[in-house]
Amino acid sequence: MRLNPKSQTAICYLLHFAQPYHHALHYLGSAVDLEARLARHAAGNGSRLLAAVAAAGIPWQVARTWQGGRDLEAQLKKRKSNPSLCPICSARGTASAPAQRRRGNPPPRHPANHPFAEKNYES
Repeated sequence: MRLNPKSQTAICYLLHFAQPYHHALHYLGSAVDLEARLARHAAGNGSRLLAAVAAAGIPWQVARTWQGGRDLEAQLKKRKSNPSLCPICSARGTASAPAQRRRGNPPPRHPANHPFAEKNYES
């Protein structure tokens, strides 16, 4: 029996690219079935940006996830602060400290033992 997608909990996710693709170092999206969505991204047919990243041979990984769907995704995109949301960039010191202070604390992320934490995806 397949559940109604509207009754399932959506996940908002941030992908971190191993190297920038033109201007982009991150991709922010949301999905009800995160594993299936990540598989589509890895196959190069999940979004135009991820297809281009895959074609360029740039590996990526899930940097962070939040409980929430498209509304949260829109809120986070509106902030225009993906590097400050990314724990990988923060650990490297590449996140903008003024942007972090200006925009306040980001929403809490899933713990390191979350099933999608620290998994690398190669195209």
